[in-house]
Amino acid sequence: MGGRKQTALTRGPDPKGIDGLSAKERRVLELLADAKSTDEIAAAMGMSAGAVYVYVHRLLVKLDVTDRLGAVVLYYQAAIRKLKARRP
Repeated sequence: MGGRKQTALTRGPDPKGIDGLSAKERRVLELLADAKSTDEIAAAMGMSAGAVYVYVHRLLVKLDVTDRLGAVVLYYQAAIRKLKARRP
């Protein structure tokens, strides 16, 4: 798309997607999807807010999205795909 970063809604499927995240990155993403703040995520995971920012940055880069909302959209898209795949 002409050098512009695509959004979670416009880009094609990511071969790694959520599965390419570490366990801690995935947990941070789950908490983001539950609308938790940085401080709430830090408390839930027993880490500093600064560490949460690092994990959020890493998962945004891995998912190739520009913000937390884009990551959450991908999280729910992946969940929907898994549900559809389980249907007989």
